[in-house]
Amino acid sequence: MEIQKGTYIKEYDETMEEKVITGLSISDDVLMVTVNNVPYNSKNISIIFDKLAKHHVNIDMISQTAPFNGYINVSFTASKEDVSTINEVEKELKAEIQGIKVSKESDITKLSVVGIGMMKQSGVAASIFTIFAENDIEFKQVTTSEISISYTLDSKDKQKAVTVLAQKLNL
Repeated sequence: MEIQKGTYIKEYDETMEEKVITGLSISDDVLMVTVNNVPYNSKNISIIFDKLAKHHVNIDMISQTAPFNGYINVSFTASKEDVSTINEVEKELKAEIQGIKVSKESDITKLSVVGIGMMKQSGVAASIFTIFAENDIEFKQVTTSEISISYTLDSKDKQKAVTVLAQKLNL
């Protein structure tokens, strides 16, 4: 079988749980968009993501702040290739939701740690936060699933993050 780039998923095996984190995934094709000063209500969140969907922008990570004084901030990631489409969506959003501010960062890397053992192990995120703190690696966004934790960080920190995580996690 020829080995190709990509993600390989295999059948569950109990030995997979012995090691909590079994891999790292990196993507440099990341645009992080933050919509600030969004009046807090479900309708506005719906408007933002409906417009992106109608323009066929594939969204990856989504994070939202807790409401403060009636406003929230929403961040999401998409492919850098979608920047011109997102610029169009930004114009539409500003016309519909008064007072919002949109910022975009393209010098971003998405780093994910993956492992089926995370399903039953607490403290994994805390361990990664500590590794990042001890190595002066700042992250901008974090999202989780049962078997992965994904971070956005400045691309300049990518190699350092990969190196220290690989060392500390024995990858």
